[in-house]
Amino acid sequence: RRAADVAMAVNPHEAVEVVFEPRRRAEFEAVLGKHPRWRVLAQDAALRAHEGPVFLERGLCGSGRPTLLFTSKPYSPGEEVPSRNVVSAKALVMDNRFPCPVSTVHTSADLANGATLGWDGRVYVCLQGGEEEVERLCLPALRGHRRRCHGFERYLPAGIYSFAPEDPGSVAQVTARPLGREDRHYNSPNDVVVRSDGTVWFTDPPYASKQTLVPEPQLGEWVWCYDPETDEARVVADGIARPNGIVFSPDERTLYVTDTGQVTGGERPAEDPKAPRTVYAFDVTAAGLLANRRLVYVSDAGVPDGIKVDTEGRLYLGCGDGVHVLGPPGEGHRLLGKIRVPPVVGVVEGGTAQLCFGRGAYANTLFLLAEQAVIAVDLCAEGAPVGEEAGTRAGGPNGAAVNGGAADHGRSEAGIAAKRPRKGA
Repeated sequence: RRAADVAMAVNPHEAVEVVFEPRRRAEFEAVLGKHPRWRVLAQDAALRAHEGPVFLERGLCGSGRPTLLFTSKPYSPGEEVPSRNVVSAKALVMDNRFPCPVSTVHTSADLANGATLGWDGRVYVCLQGGEEEVERLCLPALRGHRRRCHGFERYLPAGIYSFAPEDPGSVAQVTARPLGREDRHYNSPNDVVVRSDGTVWFTDPPYASKQTLVPEPQLGEWVWCYDPETDEARVVADGIARPNGIVFSPDERTLYVTDTGQVTGGERPAEDPKAPRTVYAFDVTAAGLLANRRLVYVSDAGVPDGIKVDTEGRLYLGCGDGVHVLGPPGEGHRLLGKIRVPPVVGVVEGGTAQLCFGRGAYANTLFLLAEQAVIAVDLCAEGAPVGEEAGTRAGGPNGAAVNGGAADHGRSEAGIAAKRPRKGA
């Protein structure tokens, strides 16, 4: 076959395959190059690479080793916590060997989900909430940078939290209680992105409650924007069956949200073929509101879960058969082609739930989470900047000023931290 149609495994002893399927050959080749390259970074039945990919060029705990963070699906740890499911956050350290070393950073019944890097250098994480305490596991594979953790952690209500990559134990609450009511909790925040003005945008479908992992939802299935200057969160979009993935365009003037309503989440039937499997676009107004909602894409293979954007405005969607690559808005976001991850019995389920671009020397690398495998695809395209690691020059898209700094990270257990200075202050 032509090189742009299929690539063979870099690791021939592994059965994982990636297939490049063009729909608009010239435009797709501009993304991939004439000879696409990819490799399996890790592959194991217990890998559970599902959500929250964040690439840190400087790694964790000051290690200086480029690292990909990700979270698992909820799973039962067996005898450790027999009555509750947990989620593990893991760190894959980039290495020329196969497999790359993977360590468990944290395991908790608070059910971590989507994540992103903020412009203050902190990692922002969606926690779906939990009811039991489990012992914290601390970086067993990062020798020389291992933290000692004592005792147990308390239950954290659903919401957005953050931590500093140099100190993963520095978890701070970002979002206050929704609608200013202490008797309310978020449903199960799914994905999050931080705008360069410091506002935190996230989706809140009820998937965890539908799976009977957390209490019944008390709110609608909404998109939220949290403003750290006012310590208030407001609803910016409703009318979406299951708001899921979320990302800004490179200039932050457009917000994209995926609707995975086709997957009901624990209900019967588990899938509704007539429900949305859709990507919507919204204009972001000067007041920080959303307007002019429009349909961008309907997936032809599963639901579009994760969503990322490159510097040219092309969209990358994690779908049931792999990654769907859409052209920029000026070309109508048409499907350019697919980076398919076919299922292999006993090896990989197939498809891609979440994905992210690397940073620095890895800015042209697209990382795919395929449950039992983590795959890196080298592109000609470059990922649009998302956040900034601490110690680098602070600056948002197009050089926009960024409010706050690495030490200003929202709500701590002692209360609300110092607010970010307003622009011009």
